[in-house]
Amino acid sequence: MNKIYLLLGAGLAHSDKMIKNMHFPVCKKCIYYQNNILNEPHNNKCTQFGTKDVISGKISYTYAEFCRNDEHRCGQEGKQFKEYPNAFTKIRHFLITNKTIVCSILFSIAWIIYH
Repeated sequence: MNKIYLLLGAGLAHSDKMIKNMHFPVCKKCIYYQNNILNEPHNNKCTQFGTKDVISGKISYTYAEFCRNDEHRCGQEGKQFKEYPNAFTKIRHFLITNKTIVCSILFSIAWIIYH
């Protein structure tokens, strides 16, 4: 009889589970999502939104968290979300958006091999 109560209790526990925003897409899986160097989630950027300095041409991207909290940008439901089609595209996008880091790593490896 105790086994029946355990099974019924386990079934009820799962039916009461309510996770907020569960059905919305995750920024981390979006092509516009850009990790910061230290991989701190609150400092990651969205390359879909930003501001361009008209003098230097440098683009400052908006924090992903701000974009998801602003209904005029992506909003909670992720209006601009585009998922990576495959792992190769994700790696290619990382290399393109993080050129400085990639070049530094390659230069360091070449320097170590040379010396």
